[in-house]
Amino acid sequence: MQFIYLFNKSNSLQRIFYYSFYLIVLIYLLYLGPIKIGRDSFHYLDNLVIRSPLYPTILDFYTVLFSSWYHPLIAIKFISALLAVSFLLKILKERFKLPDILIFVFSVILLTPYFFGDYKFANRLLTEGVCYPLYLISIGLFLKFLFARDQKYFLYFLACLALLILTRRQFLFMYPVILFILGYQFVIFEKKKQILACFFCFIFMALSVEAIERSYRLIKFDNFSAPPFFGIQFSVAPLYLSQKEDVDLIENLEEKKIFSEFFEKMDSKEVNIKHFRNSKSNNFYEHFNASYNTIAWGITHKTLSEKDYSWFEVDKTTKSIAWQLIINDPIKHAKLYFFGIKKMLGGYYLMAFYLMTFFICIISINFKKYGSNLLLFLSLLCSFSNYTLISLVETPLMRYSIYTEVIQIITFTMMFYEFLFMKKNK
Repeated sequence: MQFIYLFNKSNSLQRIFYYSFYLIVLIYLLYLGPIKIGRDSFHYLDNLVIRSPLYPTILDFYTVLFSSWYHPLIAIKFISALLAVSFLLKILKERFKLPDILIFVFSVILLTPYFFGDYKFANRLLTEGVCYPLYLISIGLFLKFLFARDQKYFLYFLACLALLILTRRQFLFMYPVILFILGYQFVIFEKKKQILACFFCFIFMALSVEAIERSYRLIKFDNFSAPPFFGIQFSVAPLYLSQKEDVDLIENLEEKKIFSEFFEKMDSKEVNIKHFRNSKSNNFYEHFNASYNTIAWGITHKTLSEKDYSWFEVDKTTKSIAWQLIINDPIKHAKLYFFGIKKMLGGYYLMAFYLMTFFICIISINFKKYGSNLLLFLSLLCSFSNYTLISLVETPLMRYSIYTEVIQIITFTMMFYEFLFMKKNK
């Protein structure tokens, strides 16, 4: 019901305009219909072992009701997003006294992943349509906890985060954020027992989520493990940076043979770092981005699949090879990861700007009186943590970073509004 009363200060004509926009977007998405994008969509539809349990379970339940008719799913995803957006904006509106027109602008920004560009979160049979609303709700609950300092909101936040991680493990990036915030509160606040209680609740939630994830795989695939997908992603960068003589670093004989086979195929397809000067890429990181899918799927996965390796064997082998290559020269690998983070932050100048802004936020919220600087601090902290995790296993794609970036956009817009109008009104 909160969505209906989101624009209660606007006149009838304005509200008709606002709600008509949402209706037009929904009709447009239904007109587009479902979009399946190759491998990833079918991983969820086929309940593949490498995927977390919540979204495949949702799809299983959905197909019982609607079979392969996905238009109702599009409507459900978009309406869920509307409710999540209204939940977050209601919190911001109450806290910062924002006008309805700005709330509408924020809602359009937050909904852009659903109607702008190639992503169309509601239309694709991927986890984004579930994760995005859950993420917005979790951020809203976390803000409620920080603003009100009420532990019940932290428990609600943990419950929402648990669902989020059981849908997509990318959101493990929230764990360092929680530890940082709780550690910060422990230092500046007097009620340390309450903060410790929140910390132990967080630890219990994290362990419970991991137990559920692994138990799902034990019941369904007879293996008590995390999704066996980390290795194949994590190994791409070390393989890209490797040299032929690195085979001597690998101890296991079978892994030696596999690495040599990987390197030979990378050499023939010119997707190793030594080939970037002969490519059209401007630098080695661009060449790495262009080579990522070839190494991950065209070489690593394809080679091990042809050897009849299970996903668990693929994960174990690729992680083992990757760790041995990284330990040999951690500086070289750290440089590549740094370039990934820099790319996601928009280059050196924007990186410097974000870091400077972040440290200013740390100083400015020392007075225990939270305002828009807290929202900026949280959005930057989430972005840094997300970018760091992504750079370890993937290339910088908007579909991975948009969760945190839209929060940044509305935060900077809100602070600009406060600077222009609120100071003038005082």
